[in-house]
Amino acid sequence: LGYLAAWFAFPLDAKIFTFLVATIYSFIEFTFTSIERKIPYTTFAQFFANLLYVPILLDVYPLLVSHLFSSGPIPYILAFPINVWVLEIVEETLIIRPGWGYNCAWNYSDYSDEMLGGCIRLGHVTAWWGLGTVCWLIVPSVKMFVDELITK
Repeated sequence: LGYLAAWFAFPLDAKIFTFLVATIYSFIEFTFTSIERKIPYTTFAQFFANLLYVPILLDVYPLLVSHLFSSGPIPYILAFPINVWVLEIVEETLIIRPGWGYNCAWNYSDYSDEMLGGCIRLGHVTAWWGLGTVCWLIVPSVKMFVDELITK
């Protein structure tokens, strides 16, 4: 309940942005699992966790990358898998497990390249580079859409 209160404390533009991104990612996850696992699925737990973590994933991360390396698409995209792995660790540890009792959103323990008890999978690096590319290209447009929606 505290996490939900935290989301309601977000400014309106952040609430709309996180809701849109969490919804878009639900469709991406559904498609990705249908290809990788042959069973399409996504969970409310992941949607809810993404509502809370998207500002770090897409607002804090670019600032951190530009501070540590440089701004631009190459460092943003190359480091994006680390960004997602941190998301998976934080979401599982602080949001999903406490709220649902176990990670009902994902579990990579059946893969040989899993780490941290199935929390992350190193083999997803190429998928996360792809997601980083998509985020680099569309996040500014989504933010502009939200800004225009609010100012109308």
